[in-house]
Amino acid sequence: MAFPFKEKFLDFLSAENLSTKSAQEWRVFTEFVHAVLITHISVFVMLCMGIVIFLAGWHTRKSL
Repeated sequence: MAFPFKEKFLDFLSAENLSTKSAQEWRVFTEFVHAVLITHISVFVMLCMGIVIFLAGWHTRKSL
């Protein structure tokens, strides 16, 4: 079961709570953001690679 973003990290978005966070909370938050970004970038790269491979195969089949 995935946890909603609002429940877990909404308090990081308010300015008055930024200075009261512990180092552990900041580390968990930055690791979460890093994981989300890496996952999205990986999906984008894999989709682009799939499109390129498909088009290369299609071009090779047409030229034979």
